[in-house]
Amino acid sequence: MPGKRFPEVWSGLLIVVALAVVCSLLVVGCGKKSAPPPPVAVTPTPPQPPATQPATSATGKPGSAPPSELSKLGEKAEDIYDVVKAKDWPKAKADFAEVEAGLTKVEKTAAAEDTEASQALRKAVTDLSRAIKSNEQQAAMAAGNQITSLVMRLEGKSRLPAPAAIGKLDYYGRELETWSLSKDTARLKATAGDLEKEWVSVKPEVLAKGGKEQAAAFDRLVTKLKAAQTPAEFSQLATPILDEVDNLEKVFTK
Repeated sequence: MPGKRFPEVWSGLLIVVALAVVCSLLVVGCGKKSAPPPPVAVTPTPPQPPATQPATSATGKPGSAPPSELSKLGEKAEDIYDVVKAKDWPKAKADFAEVEAGLTKVEKTAAAEDTEASQALRKAVTDLSRAIKSNEQQAAMAAGNQITSLVMRLEGKSRLPAPAAIGKLDYYGRELETWSLSKDTARLKATAGDLEKEWVSVKPEVLAKGGKEQAAAFDRLVTKLKAAQTPAEFSQLATPILDEVDNLEKVFTK
């Protein structure tokens, strides 16, 4: 009968609607992609400052102070001494400008510390200039070496890690070369005596630093120097003495 079928129709419609809703929900759920995980926060590392390096001097030795203007002047005078010894007059004339400039830089300080030595330094530079201009080898070598001696006097023991006497041995070795050129036997013998005195004073410190081998080598040279009688004999010993002084300096800087 038509009246009895009406509830059945509605029941069927409700079932159909319910099934449609369920299917639609399943389709939407399957079509969704999983959400990506939240990004991990990364804290940037600040740049690290470079490691502090020890101060380096002009000689390249970490921790040591750069050379003073006086040291530079002494080194340049020593260089000119070698240039003059080789009779390279054009280079000697060119290099002298640096000596003169160096003297100007240190003169006020030097005068305050030791007026007599400062005046002697100015005179030695003047003598060096005159000798170089006239190509006088022995006079130029003597003046250049005198500058190195005065620089040591003005700087005292701060000049080198080695005792000041080591620098004096270097000076006396060059004096032997200088006075051999003029064949001044009396001056050579006096220089040999001064060198021996300096060696006696510094030898204990060389031994204390472990320089037994170097001390023995220098002892042998001093013995030969004491026996020298002629300019030629003194001259032959000058270069070995200067070479051995370099070895003595290494005892204090190694």
